[in-house]
Amino acid sequence: MKVDFDKPLSIDKSNFIEVWEKSGNTHVLMLRPHGFGKSMFTELLDNYYDHSKSDVFIKNYGNTYIANHPTKNKSNYRVLRISFGNLRGCAVEKFEQVFSKDVADGIRDFAKKNPDLEFIIDENFVNAPDFLLTSLCLNFTQQFPGEKIFLIIEDYDNFAYDVLFENKIELCEIDMVTDFYNAIKSELNIVIGRTFITGVFPVSLGNLFDGVNSIANYSTYRNYHDIVGFNEDDLNQFLDDRISFHGRKTKTSKNAKQQSKNKTQLLDELKDVAGGFVFSPHVSSNLFNSRNCEYYLQKEFSSDDPLEKERERYFQRLTTLLDLSNINDKEKLLSDICFGRRIKIGTINNFLRLTLVKNYQKDELLSLLFYLGYLTIDCNSIKTVGSAALICPNKFMEGMFREYCEDKNIDVDIF
Repeated sequence: MKVDFDKPLSIDKSNFIEVWEKSGNTHVLMLRPHGFGKSMFTELLDNYYDHSKSDVFIKNYGNTYIANHPTKNKSNYRVLRISFGNLRGCAVEKFEQVFSKDVADGIRDFAKKNPDLEFIIDENFVNAPDFLLTSLCLNFTQQFPGEKIFLIIEDYDNFAYDVLFENKIELCEIDMVTDFYNAIKSELNIVIGRTFITGVFPVSLGNLFDGVNSIANYSTYRNYHDIVGFNEDDLNQFLDDRISFHGRKTKTSKNAKQQSKNKTQLLDELKDVAGGFVFSPHVSSNLFNSRNCEYYLQKEFSSDDPLEKERERYFQRLTTLLDLSNINDKEKLLSDICFGRRIKIGTINNFLRLTLVKNYQKDELLSLLFYLGYLTIDCNSIKTVGSAALICPNKFMEGMFREYCEDKNIDVDIF
């Protein structure tokens, strides 16, 4: 058996474009933990819907589902894509500068790929992202009446990580974020005809998204459960893409090494490291964290161990959250998690206020642990206990809870 880490993957998620269009809701918020491939899906949407890429449609999509079942909106938008990936770890005093630059860069790219649009960013307003977006929309609708913009926003909640894990509470007082999203709200269904926003957890900061019925949080909807990440079929395809079983010849990376494990063994091991995730109480299958699947193969079949670094990041964040939590029965909760017991939750919160994290009630803490991937929905809970319950998804996550308990001298065996 040989492993090739450079071979491109062929996991096809394009059928969800059809699912989305049939839903009738054009503005969507999609949340998943890190490592599930949200950025790859936004790339798929960008290439599919942007009319400037229509001439390379067949090249990009080949024999995918959507190539054989194109929808009426194929290549029907001008796509504006904004990523806030640079915000995490940003110093408070530079936050507005970086936020503005991310918006301005997205708008510049939009203007560049639409040369028929007469629009030049006024450098006097480059630090006013709400004005830049409004100005773009005004120019767009005047020059292209009847056409719509498809807005893609990646990592909309990136600033929230610094609030939660770096205690940068000052970020919650910056008006620029809410002003920008208010500008988006004003253009929905007028100039912005379709929206796809990704993140990890739902943030409520001031009036960010509050009361906006146009933007639907589809994160726990059954029909969108497999939109990112690997289901079992995807995982099998992933292993076939990466590994040559039964002695078949393949080009291998320089740092690849041969192992004798068979596919069944790898599947079982990946369940412990990356599997067990359920994001809707109405499904019977589970998902795998696609990045951790990749990291595990690198750990097993090369000299690298990116999985350990990933674990360190997960553990540091978990420690921060649990240390901040003041719920009364935290020790009992940790015991239940460590022993794989179901944890009943009244409701998974659709919005979480960052400034109240120290005063979260139990359901709020559980909701945050769910969105971050430390806990997941027990797919059997609806049938057996009548309402949703959470459990630890796999041994990878369970080990972090146990380590936390050991560090804090919490005896989980007494509960």
